[in-house]
Amino acid sequence: MDGVRLLQQGYLAGSPVKPQTAFSLPLLIFHNSLWNHCHIGAQPFTLALNDWLEPRSQRLCAPKGKHPRQLRKPFSAAVDMFRQLEEKRKKSIFSVLGLSNQEVLASSSCPACFGPQPPNLSDYTANMRNRLIVCLDGNFQHRHQIKASRNHEKLRTPQFFISQADVDIVSQEIRHQEAQGMTPEQVQSFYLKIMNETEEAFHFHRPIVVQNLTRQRTSNVMNQHGKDVTTLG
Repeated sequence: MDGVRLLQQGYLAGSPVKPQTAFSLPLLIFHNSLWNHCHIGAQPFTLALNDWLEPRSQRLCAPKGKHPRQLRKPFSAAVDMFRQLEEKRKKSIFSVLGLSNQEVLASSSCPACFGPQPPNLSDYTANMRNRLIVCLDGNFQHRHQIKASRNHEKLRTPQFFISQADVDIVSQEIRHQEAQGMTPEQVQSFYLKIMNETEEAFHFHRPIVVQNLTRQRTSNVMNQHGKDVTTLG
């Protein structure tokens, strides 16, 4: 039975071609609720599922074998597919209802705009209240993923998150404003400092690329200021 017919019967397949394992939608909904309220991994969840099911039914064996089937990989694939379906369902609802961005944020309960206020609200200044601050580690898994593989899964940005392209545009505008009124030497030193900080943050050991980027950005800023500058050699 293929994945489409399994879905019609209320199951999500663990693989797209000739699935051997499928999981019921109520089970995936239950796991998603647990995942939203506590820390739970796929491996312990599937092990607990096996412990609960085997005394009540026959053992689910691996194909052409007698040892129990490992459910972690197909279950993780089914969970990923379930979350993609949930995301498409939400987008379809927002599109049909014609909700504005503010209404989408309200329906998603963005904690910065619509969440509960902290008890020590008076400790913050007026411009710092009702703000959501998300701090991520810049080195989180970067080097490991680069060394492990290049076939990374495409990043899916949630509905109420700012896209990386918008962040880059604002960052460039901020740097351009900071460079206003500087001398050519100060601008060159300013962009060298930015490139050095970027190199240290992401551990990019590529001096030629960094040097070329520095040349290009420094030359662009100098041209905007209408001044000549000697690029780095």
